[in-house]
Amino acid sequence: FWKTYDNSDWDNATKAKALDSLHNHIVKQANDSLTRNSLFRLAARYERLELADKYYQSSDLAQKWATAQKDTLDIAKALWYKGDYHDAAQVYDSAFHYYSQAEKYYRLSQKDSLGWGRMLYYKAGALYSMGIYTESEVESVKAMEVFSKLSTDWYPYQTKLQIALILSGLREYEEALKYYHLALADLKAIKNNPEKVQYSLTACYNNIGGHYNKMKNYKEAKFYLEKGLAYHRIEEEPDLHAMLLNNYAYSKMQLGERHQVDSLLSLSLRLRDSIGHKQGIIASKLNIGEYNLRQKDTLQAIETIKEAYALAQENQSHLDIQRSLEFLSLNDQANKAYYTQRYSEVKDSIREVERATKKKFARIEFETEQLSLENEVLLKRNTVLAFLSLGAILLILVLSLVYYYRMKNKRLQIQQKEQQKDQEIYGLLLREK
Repeated sequence: FWKTYDNSDWDNATKAKALDSLHNHIVKQANDSLTRNSLFRLAARYERLELADKYYQSSDLAQKWATAQKDTLDIAKALWYKGDYHDAAQVYDSAFHYYSQAEKYYRLSQKDSLGWGRMLYYKAGALYSMGIYTESEVESVKAMEVFSKLSTDWYPYQTKLQIALILSGLREYEEALKYYHLALADLKAIKNNPEKVQYSLTACYNNIGGHYNKMKNYKEAKFYLEKGLAYHRIEEEPDLHAMLLNNYAYSKMQLGERHQVDSLLSLSLRLRDSIGHKQGIIASKLNIGEYNLRQKDTLQAIETIKEAYALAQENQSHLDIQRSLEFLSLNDQANKAYYTQRYSEVKDSIREVERATKKKFARIEFETEQLSLENEVLLKRNTVLAFLSLGAILLILVLSLVYYYRMKNKRLQIQQKEQQKDQEIYGLLLREK
């Protein structure tokens, strides 16, 4: 079935119907490792069709069945899948919860170090997405330590790239730059899958270029962004293409170059509109607003930033809300007092949200660790009980053997005495004869 499905040219509706039919068949089978493996494969294909609810349902059923059979690795895998579901939905606290549980199961089993490292890496990613950078760095370093002991190519590169992004968020720019170049070196050393390597190089160039923009080294930023834009298949990747264009236009703008800046920003915005990338649309509008201000078109700049502000509120993008309000408080003279007050309120609110979020993630980690400790205690108890049971069985076996051989010796002694008596009687009979 999988071979037929994967090689088919069916449309998505036909594929979904085939998967539903297979699901109805799988749930009637015996709960064994092969059936659970089929559930995981089914879930993965639901995910590719963007059928998120069915993906989650298959993963949840796999977890229940794995729990019933006490299969630690399958439990961990199901929790990982559920974490991915929440991560895709940008519900990062739930994603972190499931990744944390999966990580503890992998760690306790000590049978899948790659799975353990992945969960540490994904936990770090969820923390980074919520702006909890210090804790994210700690988890990333743990993941890097695990991956360093394994023969895997991609995860060491991805972990170093993630650490670079975290350090950039912490404004440790020089240290971040060091990790960007370490990640780049790892990536260039990968020999398999050259097309994937080339795409990843392009994404890495974009990240390094954006980082140099943060450092206000616009000349170096422009150099790396041009390397990224030279990727021969960049137009097939609208999300990455739009980021490169936006960052490249920003570096040119900051260098005082007017040529093509307007068209580059407009193209980036069009690409992001076409794929519905809301966060990207906000970023494009913020840069366009700044460009308009540099062109002395203050009214258009304010109007564009107000659009970015509205989208940021709708998307609950706190840092973009803050950046928009800062711009408006400095440039919208008619409403300066209002936007200045809102800017101050939002800054305070963001701090409160960050504190509350850190506490929430710390609580999830603590509760998961407690569950882990309980499992370890239970495992130790079960181990002790198993050893005691084995000891008792061995003792009974030894006592039984001792008893058996003692009885056997007694029987031999009796037989010897009887033989001796028979010989004596036989001797008396001979003498009497």
